Amino acid sequence: MHLPTLPPGSPCPVSPWHSSTGPFGPGLGTGPAQPVGFHSDSSQDFVFGDPDLAPPPWRSQKVLWAIAPSYRGPLLIRGHQLDGPWWLGFTQGQPRQELQIPALRSGAARQWRGQPSETRVRDAGCYAYQTDGTTFSRVVVFRANVR
Repeated sequence: MHLPTLPPGSPCPVSPWHSSTGPFGPGLGTGPAQPVGFHSDSSQDFVFGDPDLAPPPWRSQKVLWAIAPSYRGPLLIRGHQLDGPWWLGFTQGQPRQELQIPALRSGAARQWRGQPSETRVRDAGCYAYQTDGTTFSRVVVFRANVR
């Protein structure tokens, strides 16, 4: 991964929202794959919910990955806290350190696709996803609050 690090207490350089995610609503960062559907208590902070939804010490949030019709290849999504020691967890059950989304099959329609997932954090802070495809690598930064 190629993610920046931040000293504790530094401002979090949150990625901007973009409305370019087809039928899915605004997505964070730039495409061709963007996270959408965060529950937000403001335009900058994303709330990771009730600890009963994920085994301690994790807090969970459902995230939909909106993938543009122009990209048909596989995706590898990983992440880490920029101002602390924690990696992002993905999916239900025991969290994994990466989310893999397969390529579209040959002949599949060129349309927006949505891949449901779950992101988990252990603590509040500044986090980033790194999304890697066969033709790009993008970093998306968000600030997480926990309840």
